[in-house]
Amino acid sequence: MDFQGVGAIAAAVVAAVGIPTALVVGRWQMKAAIRAAEESSRAGFAQAEASYRAALDAVRAEAVNAHSQWRRGLRRDAYTALLLAAHQARTAGRLLTEGSVEDRVSRGVFTTQGAALAEARIAIQEAALVVALEGPEQPAIKAEALVHRCQRFIDVHGLRAEAEEAGHSIRTARAGLAVDDPLSEFVEATDVVRAHIYVYQDGPAALEAELHVRSSPSQIRDLQDVAYAKLSRIPESLRKQGLTYLFASLRHPDLVREERQGADAQFLDAQEEFLAAARAVLDGDSTSQ
Repeated sequence: MDFQGVGAIAAAVVAAVGIPTALVVGRWQMKAAIRAAEESSRAGFAQAEASYRAALDAVRAEAVNAHSQWRRGLRRDAYTALLLAAHQARTAGRLLTEGSVEDRVSRGVFTTQGAALAEARIAIQEAALVVALEGPEQPAIKAEALVHRCQRFIDVHGLRAEAEEAGHSIRTARAGLAVDDPLSEFVEATDVVRAHIYVYQDGPAALEAELHVRSSPSQIRDLQDVAYAKLSRIPESLRKQGLTYLFASLRHPDLVREERQGADAQFLDAQEEFLAAARAVLDGDSTSQ
């Protein structure tokens, strides 16, 4: 065999060996490419999932923050409405009972501020219901206490104004009447009772006991009975005012003063306590949601 034949055979052998080798190498390269593609795909999916979760967390955080701000706004409005109703009550009560009776009658204060006080009673009750709805618990508790103190304040100032207006009506109607007129006699008898009570030394509790317990003699109780008897003889149109005037005259001045001062102070204290609780929530100091 010549060299050409040997070369041909060698080339054929090399070719026969090279083809499988190329196939094996190509297969390895293909597997490596597939693995690289799979790794790249997994990394891409992981990156996409991380980006999605981050975006979702951001949306959720924004939604929570928006809801928190919305809820805070509702609570702020509820707290403000309650405080404004309390302020309305305090203003109306002060205007209703300050100054001379004659001046208040001439300006129609008893009518206008009496109506304002009645409106404030309703307004603060309604506002407290909204506070109870919006919460949290602590401001709701303080709101209930504030409503109670406000109602007490309204009652005290309203009763005082009613007594002052009734006394003014009775005295105005009595002006110019004869001393033996039933209305004049009633006013005189009531003023005698009032004078004895103003100098009563044993205090409000002892006075109440003396007026209502008939087991022992009492000059003040006898004078009270005289005034009640004369009340039945005055014109019927004035009897309601007369009864209010007499009832107010039977109250010890120390008790009247203590009631008013106590109602004013307790109202202010309750208002400050509610304000502190409301601020704690709005400033984020409360953990209640």
